[in-house]
Amino acid sequence: MSWAKKHRYKPVPDAVRCTFVKEDGEQCQAASLKELRDRPEEEGGPRCVQHSKTAEERSDFAREMARRSAIKRRGDASAAPKLSGLDGDITHRELCSILSDALVATDPVTGEPLWGVRLAAVASLVSAYPAHYRKDPEETAALIKRLVPDEMRSSQMEDAREVYKALRREWDEIDSLRWDDVKGLYRKPYPAWCIAPFENAQRIQASQAKPDDSMQIKHFGDSVILSRPGELLREIPREPIEVDDFEDTIALPY
Repeated sequence: MSWAKKHRYKPVPDAVRCTFVKEDGEQCQAASLKELRDRPEEEGGPRCVQHSKTAEERSDFAREMARRSAIKRRGDASAAPKLSGLDGDITHRELCSILSDALVATDPVTGEPLWGVRLAAVASLVSAYPAHYRKDPEETAALIKRLVPDEMRSSQMEDAREVYKALRREWDEIDSLRWDDVKGLYRKPYPAWCIAPFENAQRIQASQAKPDDSMQIKHFGDSVILSRPGELLREIPREPIEVDDFEDTIALPY
């Protein structure tokens, strides 16, 4: 058993106890500071760490402890999957750790900031929070300022509309393309976390660009490979054929 556990509930001797009397008339049970144990009562008497402070200092201390507690609770809270599209088991603290590199992403060749990646990371971060924190661009900008440290944050990151536009550009570039044996190459619609609560979801979904003619598809076994001029080949997800979708697309003869 550790010393702390062994002595945790032992009463403090009267000789070293804080002499502060609470509003209910009970004397403080904490030990007084060594340097204050010989202080005369007319000068305040022996006091513990908490009661050696002035009323203003105690109030400031309580507010700081409440702030730290709130930060820890927010860090331990899980990102709501229905709102963010994220794994419900991931906590905000883990999400921040994952996105920290993306918030300062640079081009590995030129060293220039990759603003698209940085802004998309900001949008992904704020999308993990409930919609009432992001009900308008101003509220979202305030949330960004609270979440992204000053040394990582730029003025571009505080523009709520731009960070969500950047997130959708990254989605279109990296995650949206799909192949279907019936429909061919298409883009998957934007997930809910790519659209801010203050944006018109229907209008944004309708404005999503269709695959262009420069996108060529090559088949290697079950793999679907996307080929575009000036870019490396990459595999794209292949959607399984659903019987219901097939019947809706082709009129069967029976």
